[in-house]
Amino acid sequence: MKALLNKHGYLYLGRAYRLKAMLCPFVPSNSATTPHDAAVLRPTICGDWCPHFGEPEITDMGNLVLDVVIPICNGTTIRCDELTDERGESNKQPTNQ
Repeated sequence: MKALLNKHGYLYLGRAYRLKAMLCPFVPSNSATTPHDAAVLRPTICGDWCPHFGEPEITDMGNLVLDVVIPICNGTTIRCDELTDERGESNKQPTNQ
C-alpha cells in the first residue's frame, strides 16, 4: 500500500488505485449524520497536527523493500511499503534492522 504525507502533514492512503484523504473519525464533522451538519462542519484529515499521530518508522528490509509503520490514534498503526513524505527530508531515513 502507498501512503503520502503532504507538505501540510495530512495523510493520504492508496485505495482503489488512487490516493485518498484519511478522515479523522474522532472529529465531529467527520461523523456528521445530517446534510446540515456536513455542510457546516468541515472534514478534518488525519495528520501530524494531531497529538496522537506519530512519526513514520521506516525500516530497510533489504532487497529494496521498505517496511513503513505510521502510528495513529489509540495505539493503531498503518503499515505500508511505500511512503512519500513531502514535509521535508528529516523523516526519510530508514533504520537498519
